[in-house]
Amino acid sequence: MERTEEDKIAQAGITVILGGKEYSIAPLVARYSREWRPKALPLIATLMQYTRLVPDGKSKNMEELERAVVELFTTKTDEMLDCFFEYARELDRDEIESIATDGEIILAFMEVFNAFVAPFSVKAVRKP
Repeated sequence: MERTEEDKIAQAGITVILGGKEYSIAPLVARYSREWRPKALPLIATLMQYTRLVPDGKSKNMEELERAVVELFTTKTDEMLDCFFEYARELDRDEIESIATDGEIILAFMEVFNAFVAPFSVKAVRKP
């Protein structure tokens, strides 16, 4: 669901589903957002790069895809989980990690980015 201008002004949160349960995540205040953004943006960029890797049967491309998959399931997944819980600091990480999958948490991480960060970056690059 798209956040309205009223939602943004009122600092309305979003709802994500993790392990079959709904959790509310409020926008991060500037003090913590300043620390969070430099960690989150490179992870989002990495996810965007992964989406451009399409297996075409060529050796070099397949090697790059293989490296990306290994990176995703070794270091990047843990970094995304850490980053999500740094943003959603009011959530009980231990409880959620015992019921939710990595994929659910990564999707929630992307929802947080789309709801609270991406709209501002789009506006920043628009020309009047």
